[in-house]
Amino acid sequence: MKRFFSVVGKGVLAVGRGLGVAGRATIALIGICTVGIAFANYTMTQGTGTNFGSIVVSTVHYAQQLLCDPTTPSQCQAVSAGGAAKVDGSSVTQPVSVASGVVASGAYAPGAFQAGAGVDGWDSTQGAKADAACGTDNGTCSVAALLKRNNQNITTLNTTAGNPINLEALSSEPTKATTGNPIQSYADLVGKQVTSPYANRENFLNCAVTLTASTSATTCTGMGAQGASVKIYVTDLACTRNDAGTTAATMTLNDTATTIIDMPNNGGGGGFSNHYNVPLQVAANTAFTVQSGASLSSVHCSASGFKGY
Repeated sequence: MKRFFSVVGKGVLAVGRGLGVAGRATIALIGICTVGIAFANYTMTQGTGTNFGSIVVSTVHYAQQLLCDPTTPSQCQAVSAGGAAKVDGSSVTQPVSVASGVVASGAYAPGAFQAGAGVDGWDSTQGAKADAACGTDNGTCSVAALLKRNNQNITTLNTTAGNPINLEALSSEPTKATTGNPIQSYADLVGKQVTSPYANRENFLNCAVTLTASTSATTCTGMGAQGASVKIYVTDLACTRNDAGTTAATMTLNDTATTIIDMPNNGGGGGFSNHYNVPLQVAANTAFTVQSGASLSSVHCSASGFKGY
């Protein structure tokens, strides 16, 4: 047996010497229990260097190698001082886990670590779930902080009003909506709901006028033109005469229906008074006027209503 392995060894040595002359390295694998020999050869190209890198780890000697681009061999992977493989910020780079902080993007430089209220989870000592509620409804805060702000608003409404559905308090006519669009109900400044045909108290109107031997249309003082698109609505009207004449007379109003009132003419004065369940409507931005059909010595008229669209 010793003689057999001696012969094999000499044969391998001879083959190795022969290949060495041709620039080839030969590896011989010999089976110990069974008789078998495997050979593999590799072409070797000599470079300009004379040394190669190696490192000993726990008594084992390892050859040091590089991970490089086959197209550009000089482009190899870099490693940090702590031994971590470095990656760039391109879209093909695998994601990296971090122990703390936030990897920001968008307005910040790619890969930069950002802090402050502009980044989700800016409270780095506790995390996004522990962020304080945002100071304003539309502040620059984390998502968690904005959600907490919204919850605070809901809680405040429920606590102060006792009802999550509130009316908007207004001291003037709200903005006119268009057909098919939703509009919010509203109340006056003390919370009383305003319903049509009447308005909030700030829009109530009252007027009075005295006609002395006049047949001209005269503005009822207190119900002048209310501005562009704003109309006058008359809910109550009273006109009286205090003369002793018997001249027949009518009072003509300038509402959209041109309402006419007949005045008493029995020689003992008298007058006319009426409440309109459907208010008289005066054209937009137009004063409410009264006109006597005859020249009477004295006629007093007063009216109540409101302004609106």
